[in-house]
Amino acid sequence: MIKQIIKTIPILLIYSCGIFDSDQEVDSEQEVDSEQEIYIAMQALDKVAIVDYPSAKIDTTIEINFDTISCVTIQSESDCNAISACYWHNMGTMSHCMEIEDECISYDNQLDCEDNSICEWHASMGHCMTSGETMNMGSHTPHFIVIDAENKYWFVTTITSGWVGRYQLGTNQFIDKVFVGDSPALMTMNTSQNKLYVSRMMPMAGMMEGSVSSVIQEIDYSDPETMRLGRSIDVKSPTPHGIEINDIGEIFTASNTADWIWKINEVDGSTDGKVMDEIIGNSYNMETQRLKPIQIETLNDSLLMVTCSGGIWVNGYTQVSDSLAGQVQLWNTKDMTLVDSYLFEWNSTPWHIVSSSDLQQAFVVLSGDNLYPGSAGVVCLNYSSNELSLQWETYDDTFVKLHGIELSGDGERLYVSGRGDGKLHIFTTLSGNWIKSIELEQNAMSGGIAVYSKD
Repeated sequence: MIKQIIKTIPILLIYSCGIFDSDQEVDSEQEVDSEQEIYIAMQALDKVAIVDYPSAKIDTTIEINFDTISCVTIQSESDCNAISACYWHNMGTMSHCMEIEDECISYDNQLDCEDNSICEWHASMGHCMTSGETMNMGSHTPHFIVIDAENKYWFVTTITSGWVGRYQLGTNQFIDKVFVGDSPALMTMNTSQNKLYVSRMMPMAGMMEGSVSSVIQEIDYSDPETMRLGRSIDVKSPTPHGIEINDIGEIFTASNTADWIWKINEVDGSTDGKVMDEIIGNSYNMETQRLKPIQIETLNDSLLMVTCSGGIWVNGYTQVSDSLAGQVQLWNTKDMTLVDSYLFEWNSTPWHIVSSSDLQQAFVVLSGDNLYPGSAGVVCLNYSSNELSLQWETYDDTFVKLHGIELSGDGERLYVSGRGDGKLHIFTTLSGNWIKSIELEQNAMSGGIAVYSKD
């Protein structure tokens, strides 16, 4: 079953979401059940901002300053080319290693990016970059954050430098880091076993010998001082991005480029995969880059959701382009079958997702397209009876490249990061009422977000 959302006139849409209807719900900040700490990855600044709520102020800024290698100190061409942030500037006897400066990063939409022959669109991150190179978005580019409230840790991936860092929850003191390589992206955790599972998307130019871009990396953090690399689980499909674990020890991931979803048995590492795009029906290792799955959210032990960013797709054989709807897919995890899909506009770009089991609802960030003001927003989908239906939707012209999303501790608010506008946006879960936006640092490119409720 497939449903499709048709967005109408923005001002009517916003009103219908209850933004101006203060009689239906109370947004008083004094009613927050406990103080919230909101952790936000500021990707371009190599920082993690910690925003206090309800004061709505940046309480702390953590500098992500792990070990890096300066390109100018590297003497050999082979060593230089092995570092993702470096390139070898061939000048004969004066050849030397330099930092990559990506001239394509100024393009903020896929159409403009692909009009330049030296650029390519990186769908999984929503950025333009020089073909064959990586973006210079700081030395580390903190990407995603998860919190283990039980063991009092928080973790961050650095997608450019290849690390996973661990910090003490509460004091935010740095504990340790472990090198993963291959652009570590999203994480999920088994807190009772002290295990992290990290999706490793792209080979980082040989930074990790023998590494491949189809690996889920296990990390053991049971030692309070030192994290250790565990198994590298090969799911066979390239660029796994979204990753999630359920309560019975099943790990799920999806290939951003091959449109395959995989179930991993946490105990023995065995895998079971299915194609997500039945129209193509491609093999697990064939990169189609059509649906472009981003994040996975487990709803219970037999149901999960996947956001697929869609957008412009170019047929590799005919070079004919098409515009594919962004969508959310609902999967039965017992037999790995597609249960339902909900389609959005082609320029909606569904991104991160969070759910409430009490409400049987999921909240989806639509990153949008900068060429289409008002295409970015937040929507609420019901998933009761194994069917997807729209509960509410909130869009605004001021939203730019929305990215991460999390629920407050009491489940009454949504915190959404704006990668393009550098803000933290706050909404109510009941109707999508837009409460306020908090300014972060300029050019922060805010990404992954996590929430900790203080006792």
